[in-house]
Amino acid sequence: MKCLVVGRTLQDVDECKKLNMPTHPPAPTTHLFSDFSRFDGDIITAQTIKYGAVAAGSIELSRRVYWGAKNEPNKIYVGTSGYHRDYHCPEEIRPLINFLYTDEYDYPVANSGLFTLWLATHLGYDEIYTVGLDLISITFNHGHQYDHAIAGQYVRDYEAGRPLDKYPIETQLKDEISFNIADKIMADNPDRKFYKCGRFSKLPCGVKLPV
Repeated sequence: MKCLVVGRTLQDVDECKKLNMPTHPPAPTTHLFSDFSRFDGDIITAQTIKYGAVAAGSIELSRRVYWGAKNEPNKIYVGTSGYHRDYHCPEEIRPLINFLYTDEYDYPVANSGLFTLWLATHLGYDEIYTVGLDLISITFNHGHQYDHAIAGQYVRDYEAGRPLDKYPIETQLKDEISFNIADKIMADNPDRKFYKCGRFSKLPCGVKLPV
């Protein structure tokens, strides 16, 4: 049984803008694969249900998660932690969310992307493709504003092995905790196959497009 786990995309940015919440650029490898309708399997997304996903994962209780739960009841899984417990959620929203608890499951609480990757294993998928779970981010230096088209070309040039020195871009790896969590998910699931959609992602698994 296979699935595609999708991290932060342009739709996430649009949802945050709609709800007047802080925004972050889409994950870099979403520039390599974004036609999710081409995937012949289930899709699991981070934070809210998108692209016809069967489930979504979050370690946050935010206005966007509440909004998503109202639109797609009982499809969002929230991994509770010390900062986000079920009783922090508005009472009318609680029945619309699937809550998981740290005293029952050993899931990661560092970020929603890695929690969603873990969720795919929890839901029984054994062939797991990923887009946008990169453990690395792109920033523009020298006062340049983020430019989606330039960021996309940068990632595509990286994949093709072309020179990158013309770009006003820097990359930043995620913290060591996130890398340790990714390693643990892989180590805890030796019989499952994990794939990332490009070399730019630092997820510790092989490269294979989700088609």
